[in-house]
Amino acid sequence: AFAKANGVLDFTSPAATVEFAGYAAQARIAHVIGTTGCSADDNAKIAAAARHATIVKSGNMSLGVNLLAVLVEQAARALDADDFDIEILEMHHRHKVDAPSGTALLLGEAAATGRGIDLDGNSVRSRDGHTGVRKTGSIGFAT
Repeated sequence: AFAKANGVLDFTSPAATVEFAGYAAQARIAHVIGTTGCSADDNAKIAAAARHATIVKSGNMSLGVNLLAVLVEQAARALDADDFDIEILEMHHRHKVDAPSGTALLLGEAAATGRGIDLDGNSVRSRDGHTGVRKTGSIGFAT
């Protein structure tokens, strides 16, 4: 099917998406990925496939959410980390299988870019009980 296609729209699972990225690379076709929950290893494999295929990947395909991400980046750049905290709050239906969602991570990446920091090293993803204060400049997630 990939060999005969001009492109693939993929909103499946991380394991399937990685495999499909390889097929898209072999067929040299476009692969649009809306799958969320990919690990760093999954993303590295997708990036490797992108050397041979046109791959577009986003945690959310909505124009409005992508515009919001640009605005979040600008706000994070403008508001000093010593004076302004960033906290990403989200709620989903009970069938949501990955957390934080691709949308939350997209906004977190935008905030981290605006602050000039790496999200992986500066996100606080779980707080329960008496955990103490968050480190200044970190980006909290409540899912």
